[in-house]
Amino acid sequence: MNLNPFKSDNGPVTRAFHITPSDDHDLEHVTRWCWIGRAGCILITLANDDKPVRLHLTDTGRLDIAAKRIHKSGTTAMRIVGFY
Repeated sequence: MNLNPFKSDNGPVTRAFHITPSDDHDLEHVTRWCWIGRAGCILITLANDDKPVRLHLTDTGRLDIAAKRIHKSGTTAMRIVGFY
């Protein structure tokens, strides 16, 4: 059993960054989860996928996704923060 939470995917996140959606560039880090500060639609490409998925978020809060890109077109959710 790994007792060091910083070496486990189940441990606490140690870094965060503000996300600016982009149709052309991947995120600087693959997220472990995102915080959505204002509900809306979000178009994401997951870490192990090449096709984007559209989610309709009716509330703010934590979104447990491993995202490599959050697309500008199709995203109306705002104040997105990525954690890794």
